[in-house]
Amino acid sequence: FTARRKAKMVEIENMFVVEEYRRRGVGSQLVEVFIKEAKEKGAQRVKVAALIQNKIAHDFYQKKAFAKHELVLEKDL
Repeated sequence: FTARRKAKMVEIENMFVVEEYRRRGVGSQLVEVFIKEAKEKGAQRVKVAALIQNKIAHDFYQKKAFAKHELVLEKDL
């Protein structure tokens, strides 16, 4: 277990690229612009959540140097 330092964090929420525009660099450009603006505003870390079964999203963000840091478990009541 490695503790992470506290940092000013921003989060990418609900990013979606329409299927006909996928694999054209649109998602990469959105992430790059988001990170650039976040840095300009003093953010030190960015996080994103993806559904466990969304392997495409996992692969996409890992290619952008995002690392797995958290597992959230839920239960319907």
